Amino acid sequence: WKRTGMSYEGVRGDPSALLSSSKSSSSSPKKDLKEKDIVKVSGSLSMGSCLSFYLEPLAVMAVPEEGQRMFLWSPTQMPGDTQRVVADLLGVPFRDVQLKVRRMGGAFGAKTLQSVFLTAVTARTSQVTGRPVRLSLNRNADLALQGGREEFEVQYSAAVDKEEGKILAVELQTLVNGGYAPGLCMVAAQVMAQMVDQAYFFPNFRVGAELCLSPLAPRTTVRGPGHSFAAAAMETVMDHCAAESGVSAEELRLRHLYGQTEGERLLDLYSSGEIMAPGDKLGRAMTLGSLWEQMTERSEWKRRVREVVSFNNQHSWRKRGIAMTASRYDMEAGSKEAQVVVYPDGSVTVHTDGVEVGQGLQVKCLQAAADALSEVFQEEIEKGGKEKEKEVLRLPVDLFRVAELDSTVLPNAGVTGGSTTSELCCQAVRSACRNLVKGALAERKQKVNLETALQESGSPEERARRLWKKIVAQKGEAPLSAVAVGKQDAKYQTWSVAVTEVEVDATTGEKRILRSDLLIDLGRAVNPLIDIGQSEGSFIQGLGLFSQEEVEHRDVGETSE
Repeated sequence: WKRTGMSYEGVRGDPSALLSSSKSSSSSPKKDLKEKDIVKVSGSLSMGSCLSFYLEPLAVMAVPEEGQRMFLWSPTQMPGDTQRVVADLLGVPFRDVQLKVRRMGGAFGAKTLQSVFLTAVTARTSQVTGRPVRLSLNRNADLALQGGREEFEVQYSAAVDKEEGKILAVELQTLVNGGYAPGLCMVAAQVMAQMVDQAYFFPNFRVGAELCLSPLAPRTTVRGPGHSFAAAAMETVMDHCAAESGVSAEELRLRHLYGQTEGERLLDLYSSGEIMAPGDKLGRAMTLGSLWEQMTERSEWKRRVREVVSFNNQHSWRKRGIAMTASRYDMEAGSKEAQVVVYPDGSVTVHTDGVEVGQGLQVKCLQAAADALSEVFQEEIEKGGKEKEKEVLRLPVDLFRVAELDSTVLPNAGVTGGSTTSELCCQAVRSACRNLVKGALAERKQKVNLETALQESGSPEERARRLWKKIVAQKGEAPLSAVAVGKQDAKYQTWSVAVTEVEVDATTGEKRILRSDLLIDLGRAVNPLIDIGQSEGSFIQGLGLFSQEEVEHRDVGETSE
């Protein structure tokens, strides 16, 4: 691996003094610590690559149109960049490249830059031949092109106050293998430096992540780029410190959870020595401690720990282990755009500049639109007697269609990735719908006798449909379409806790997962079933990464079949 000098660094306090001096002192003013009071640990960890085995390999279609225009269907997570690269290659203005993305059968980050190159080649071939061109990769070609996840190597050291059972300082130095070109690998290096401390607060902490080059295909983003290895590295440090200090791993983790000290901040982030972002202060909505307590109870932690100890005492060659860990994911600031169009027959089309990659984006946006537009006719209805009930009329979802991403409708689309797109697109859809409710729909609503309409017979859905069609059929000055931006100005954190119990056969290496419990704070879910599916799927994908998958290379750098 050839080091490039391109790096990120996350810093808090000064760990070097505690890790290198012969006499160390605690940051606590209570007492001075001598060398014998401190347990120092060090070690290394490496993680190989893995490939995104999504359902559908890359496939692109290009169709030349009149003049110099080019129409493209492309399974890309980077529609704006794809349009720009194709326009530059063809020598035409951006306006003459129309790109559509309906959906793709999985991506996990591997349909970012790779899809851009493939789309550009297809478009150029179509331009030269003057014919429609479709290029579809078989599975082996697709795997070879994507490059896979970056390899990591880390050296770590830590200092533990053995008497108090707390970690005083941690330092990690990480190398990230990006292949022969950087590509998007700096994303993984930044995430490593930004999130490696995970859910744990240490008063003195430093992590460096440097990009390296090697004679391999360029690496790409794969689900949780940098984050997966960051979690593995941090949990390795925690387990090592616990083993050397005599404190149980779970107790050591509990003592260091974020949210237990007033004014805690995340790591200061540096890029090649220059300050990039100061550490964010944790918000009041920090739920990590509550999640840990709930998981302890729900997973029956204490009982199961006793059972594991009992099992291990009774079996010489089959052993069980159980662990509880916590995780943090930083949600970045960003924005997405949406357009909502209402037709005179009551049907609705929703456009967003996010891409459906299997994460449920279109279903969530459909729900967001139906809920927000239903606000136009929510009324209190007296149903007889002395009590008043609030009946909520909601538009049926069959009135709605979420259209494919289209660069001529919402141009200059950003990247779909980082677990932020669905949230921002839903926010944009709600804003556009509420603009209609307050504007064009409010104007038309005044021309309808709501009291009479609300008293008509039928189910709530039937009455909602009839009333909606009466409203949108009215004439009005304001158009029945709106565009809005969903924006997240501030970062926030998503917290989770997991407990897993495993059994290993010491003679054969056979391993079994006996039970896993996951608890994740996702706020108010738009569609809980989708979020549960995504969480379970990512957990299984992580199991494959850490316990089953291995990528080997031939001497020429090709991925082994």
